[in-house]
Amino acid sequence: MVSIGLVAVVIAVIVVLFTMTGLVKSGSGGRKVIKPEEAKALIGKKDVVLADVRSKAEYNGGHIKGAISLPLPELGISAEKVIGAKDKIVIVYCHSGGRSRAAVSLLLRMGYQTVYDLGGMMGWPYEIV
Repeated sequence: MVSIGLVAVVIAVIVVLFTMTGLVKSGSGGRKVIKPEEAKALIGKKDVVLADVRSKAEYNGGHIKGAISLPLPELGISAEKVIGAKDKIVIVYCHSGGRSRAAVSLLLRMGYQTVYDLGGMMGWPYEIV
């Protein structure tokens, strides 16, 4: 019997591979990239969700203040419960940008209207907690 966690990981890997090869396109508006200074200005505001799509271990090792942990393999299953309404502004980041790109694509296909790709934490010039 295959566990749900394993299936989620396989799906996440497939999404990342297809996104990186260009076989999966994001929503009609395309992928929106947000600069760190723009994201910093939005973080903490009502109806803005900052989602860290790295693993729980990576998140626990340090994350952007105000971020929620929503690992990419769990995104399709947990997004509606964790993020909530699909009209919220969602800012997504990971370590270097690959998983955030895949997460943006997936969230747009799930019906989230305003999703921004912050890219990787490596480019975050501000404090992490």
